[in-house]
This record gives sequence, structure tokens and C-alpha cells, in this order.
Amino acid sequence: MPARARSGALDGLRGLAATAVVLLHTWMFDHGDEGRPSKTGLDVFMGELRLGVTLFFVLSGFLLVRPWVRSRLEGSSRPPLGPYLRRRAARVLPAYYLALVGVHLLLSSVGHPNRGELHQLPYFALFLQNQFQDTAGVLDPPMWTLAIEVSFYLLVPVLGWLALRQDGPRGRGGLLVGCGALAAAGVGLTGLADAHSWSRTATTSLPFYLPIFAAGVAAAVIMYDRTLTRAQGVAALVTGLSLVLCNGLWHVGVIGLPGRHLLLDLPAGVGFALLVAAVVGRPGMVPGLTSRPVVAVGTVSYGIYLWHFPIIQWLRATQHMPDDLLSACALTMTLSVVAGTASHLALERPVLRRVAGPREPRPSAGTSAAVDLQVPDPAGPGPAIGSGSPAFAAGVGG
Repeated sequence: MPARARSGALDGLRGLAATAVVLLHTWMFDHGDEGRPSKTGLDVFMGELRLGVTLFFVLSGFLLVRPWVRSRLEGSSRPPLGPYLRRRAARVLPAYYLALVGVHLLLSSVGHPNRGELHQLPYFALFLQNQFQDTAGVLDPPMWTLAIEVSFYLLVPVLGWLALRQDGPRGRGGLLVGCGALAAAGVGLTGLADAHSWSRTATTSLPFYLPIFAAGVAAAVIMYDRTLTRAQGVAALVTGLSLVLCNGLWHVGVIGLPGRHLLLDLPAGVGFALLVAAVVGRPGMVPGLTSRPVVAVGTVSYGIYLWHFPIIQWLRATQHMPDDLLSACALTMTLSVVAGTASHLALERPVLRRVAGPREPRPSAGTSAAVDLQVPDPAGPGPAIGSGSPAFAAGVGG
């Protein structure tokens, strides 16, 4: 079995995604409630920071399936279900439930219309907020993506069980075919939803985001126990970033190719998967990703995700949000990092330590780059809502 190691680069990617989410939401409401800002170049850039949610989903797909990929490719024992579910629950639930109550109290203290009602909290507690019109965009709107994340957590063991039941050689081909099938199913379902005008309470669910998760899963299959040459790493990095850029230009209409309603942000998902492959298969490919500030933000990104949007709402409601965008972003980011750090140190890390097994020794400095990455959980989705997201379209207010 490959050695385990912590990947600072993936922490760094998560930190960048979390920063993008905070900047996006600060920009969204910087102009007040009178309307969306005009489409200047800055507006286009800020709006496309919504792709942070795509990166988080790709990271989840990449990280969570690795034990089942290892079992399939190496013929080792099936990963135990109990520890997996306990760790997922410990990673997500305590901080999430505390945030539900805390955000309700915080917004209620200023009479914010998004505070939600006490009788709605059980819907959030069961991650059902996306499926009811009354709870869509209420309380903490970015939490809509957590419902999708949790659904994927529950699907992973099912996918792993199916993969391990495959007959034939224990190669990567069958697993990649499965990834393609997941992506095709999501694209097909999106086409049906678009053709028949399905409601947002139906489309803000996991099946419609399967292609994005499948991109991350495919990266995990391809990169398991592999390294990249420098040329391969550069090619993956450049191609991935190009796909993400083209996805943004496609979304805003600069690139007029058809298919946006079917593929959604799948090109960006593939691009981010290539980026993950580059930084995993060629450590040190992007040195800035492992800088201490970026990694630190990635480490506490779950708390940032849970609390940054209520912080924005509270600042605006109490007239403490600065008028200029730069100062508003700096203040929101600072307070969000403080809240995220408090959540991580006081609750998330202690709970995870209680449910975690014995810590494995760190590999020596000469350990191969082909490692089984053990990073601080992908549940720090800093998933976001954006100008093109279902949550924003449902009427999210600041």
C-alpha cells in the first residue's frame, strides 16, 4: 500500500477556492439591493469566481474515492463503511448544526429577512432545504451545496461497491468507463430538465452535478500511484487552466459555442481535474499553493464557508460594510477567516480527533511523490452561489 502524506497543494487549492467564494459574495452585494452591477471587465472576472464551487466538487470526487480505487486496483480489502460514515458525519455535522443555530440568532438580532423560522431548521438539519421553495435561499444560502455534498458522501460507498463487483482485470479502464457513465447520466438528466422546465427544487440535487464529481473521480483513478514528468505536469496545468478560462468565457457569452445548457460547467470540472492531477503528480508544480497563508485558509475553509455569507448579511444590515469593494472584501475575508479558524480549532478538529484512528507516521523526506493523499477532508466545500446558480436565481438577497 502506498505511504500516506499530507498534500499542502490540495489544501492550497481549497484555500484559493474559499477565497474566491468570499470575494464573489462580497462583490455580489457591494452595489446594494437596487440591482446587479454592469458588466465591466472586473464584473465578468468577479462573477466567474463562482467556479470555486466546481473546484470544491472536483476535490471531493478526487479525495473520497481513493480508498475504493486502491482496493479495486490493488485487490486489497474493501474499505470499512463504519469508519467512513463516522468521519464524514464528524467532519460535517457538528460545525454545520452549530452554524444553523448561530446564523439564525445572528440574523434575528438585526431583524434580517433571511433569518428563517425556527420551524424551518429541521429541513436544514436533514439537508432538505433545496427541495422546498420556502427554504431555498433562506438562512445561509450557500448551504445549498452542502446538501449536494452530503448526498455524494452517501453515494460514494455505493459506487465503490459497484466498482469492486466488476469482473475482469483490475485495471483503470473499467473505472474510467464508470466515470463516463456518471457524467453522461448527469448531462442527460440536465437535458431533460431543460427541455421540460423542471423546477429548481428538483435541479438543485446531486444527479445534476454528477459530471463535476465524475471529473474528480476520474483524476483519482488516473493518478493513483502515478507521478508525472515535468513536461506532463506543465501540459496538464496549462490545459486545465485553459479549460477553466474557456468555461468562464463560454458562460458569459464571449465564446458562442452551443451546449452550455447541457454541459453547464463540465469543461471547468475537467480543467480543475487536470489541475489537481498536475499538483498531485508533480509536487512543487505551483509553489504558491503551498504557501502558509494559502494553506491556512484551505485548512479552515469549511468554517469560512459556513459563516462568510451571514457575516456579509450582518455587515450590510448594521451599515458596517465599507463602500469600496477592496475594503469590503478585506473586511469580509478577515472576519470570515477568524470565524473559520474558531470553528476549526474549537469544534471541527477536536471532534475529528475523537473519531479518528491512530495517526500514521509521516513519510520520510525521500518518500515517492506517488502517495495516497491523506488531506483534511474535502468537506470544506466553500461551495458558492453565483450569478448563474440555482440559488441566486431563486431570489437570494443580501
